[in-house]
Amino acid sequence: TFVDESETVSIERTRSTNVSVVSLFAIDGLMKGEIYVRNLAYEKKVMIRYTVNGWSTYSEIEAAFTRNVEEDIDAFDFTLTSPREEVAGCELCVCYSVNDSVFWDNNEGANYRLEY
Repeated sequence: TFVDESETVSIERTRSTNVSVVSLFAIDGLMKGEIYVRNLAYEKKVMIRYTVNGWSTYSEIEAAFTRNVEEDIDAFDFTLTSPREEVAGCELCVCYSVNDSVFWDNNEGANYRLEY
């Protein structure tokens, strides 16, 4: 489980970086997460890029808007299903596209990693 900050710290980090993974956990072959983004425009897209083979290939899914956290912060959720039973885990990063700009949260270059 990746949840090591208070909501206040997560909000402040999101205000400085525009996008941040605030929770991430694996349970029963599923990976679930919550992402905060700065509400820079109404039209926005939050994508999760993930791999199960060390980036030889990758897939993407779109996160879904869930709630407004504060006036300038929106929350998005996602769920990944393990694609094969032999897959032990995956790595992921998050891409936030808004106003012709792209922002990434890749855990400061280390990517987020979870084992199923």
